[in-house]
Formats: sequence, C-alpha cells, structure tokens
Amino acid sequence: MYKSDDIESKDLLKHAQESRKSILITGATGGLGRFLAKEFASGPEAIILHGRNQAALEQLQAELEAEFPEQFFSTIAVDLLAADAVDELIQALDSKSGLELSSLILNAGYSTAAAFSELSPEEQQNLLRVNLEAQVLLAGRLWPRLERLIVISSSGAYQAGPYTALYYASKAFLNSWTMALEAEAPEKDILLVCPGAMSSDFALKAGKKKAPLAKDPAVIARQIKKSADQKKAYLAPGGFNKFAICLSKLLPNRLNARLVRRIQLDQTTRPDIRR
Repeated sequence: MYKSDDIESKDLLKHAQESRKSILITGATGGLGRFLAKEFASGPEAIILHGRNQAALEQLQAELEAEFPEQFFSTIAVDLLAADAVDELIQALDSKSGLELSSLILNAGYSTAAAFSELSPEEQQNLLRVNLEAQVLLAGRLWPRLERLIVISSSGAYQAGPYTALYYASKAFLNSWTMALEAEAPEKDILLVCPGAMSSDFALKAGKKKAPLAKDPAVIARQIKKSADQKKAYLAPGGFNKFAICLSKLLPNRLNARLVRRIQLDQTTRPDIRR
C-alpha cells in the first residue's frame, strides 16, 4: 500500500487556501530523480516525490525542506512493480486535497545487464512493467490534468542494445510514444529527454561499470529544468551524447548493434557474460 502525508492541515496553514499546482516526479530518490527534485523545487509548483522506499523518501524530503524552506514537498511510496501500482499512485494523489497536479516527470526506470535468454519471465515482466506499462498507464490516467509532461528516455533509444535488449527497446518505445503525444497535443508542454550515461548508481545496479564519459546528473537536471522553462520539445544533453545519437542514426542498424554489444561486454561487471 502507498504511504502519504496528510497535507490537509499542514499545507493549508503554510500556503494560501486555494489549491496549489504541483509536479509529480517518479523515481525521485535516486540518481537523476534527486537532482530533478532540487531543480524544480526552485519553481512555483509544489513537489510530490515518488519512490518505492518510504524511508528514503522521507530523508530526501527532509533534505529538500532544509534547502528550500518556502517550498512544499510531499511523498508517495508505491512500488511500480505491483500490479495495482498505478491505481495506488492515483489514489495517493487524490488524497492530497491541497494540491492540484499540473506536471509529471516520468523518471522511474531500471536496467539489467544480461542476455535476454538469461532473464526469467518474471524479470522480463518486471522490467517492462516499470519501464513501459507504469509510464503509459500513469500518464494516461493523469492526462486530463497535465499541462506539462517530461519523459526521461535515453540515448540508448537510437540503437539495439545487446545484453540490455529490453531496456534499450523500452526507451525506443518511449521516444516514439512521446513524440506522438507532442503531435497530438500541441497545447501541452511535452519534453523528451535522451541523456547518455550518468555518474550515478544506475549503472552499478544494472551490473555495469561506470562509463568513462558519464555526465554529472546534477548538470543534466539543470539542463532539463532550463529546457522545460524554455518550453523545448527535445533535449539530448552533452556534446558527445549528441554526436553519439547522430552517429547511431547514420550507421546501419546491425552495425550499431554489434558496436553496442562490444561496449556492453566491456562495461559489464558480470564475469558470466564477459565472453
């Protein structure tokens, strides 16, 4: 079940009596999500932090409240692997009577360094549930409320990803889906973000080494906030990242796949797939 703080008394005393616009950031407790919360905390929208670990959410909330004492922060702990995760998340949002959701940052996601054949059906389903199903269903349920949508994809969306096949494929889906939404709904501010490797624990959890040209997630978050403020539709942070994406578009797909395979084998920390 989700856990959320009751803002009925606290928030309405701290702020005006009318509803306050808010932004929901999924996957806020780790990596890029933490820095996105800090960047958007300087704006007018209240910040709703989502994650699966309530203790980590509360710690992040305390840190942010100390840094941004005039801002309001709220938390929702829901594991997106749960079959009814989106229902729980929506229920939690609707319980926050002092907040009116206006923006959504779809940042939650994860990867696994393994051959597709080595993943159990449960592992395959879990990755697709978090990286695809939860993203689409959550945005769909919240669509009428949204003024702004930011989707965190990846430069991996532009090529096949041997040993991270489902992750790369899920990001390709997100790219296509987000660009379609932009064309369907020009009245909404929709930003697609395709970062490259970042210096966070994301790669380590996936079973990979830190990439040699990994970018600071704080810098990426700052660029995302700037692009959102400027109402841009697309961001590929970093000069090398832009070059890599352009190169991926120029090279034949099968050559891209072979190159990515060599990179993945070099970066994996799993000895069983270093062959």
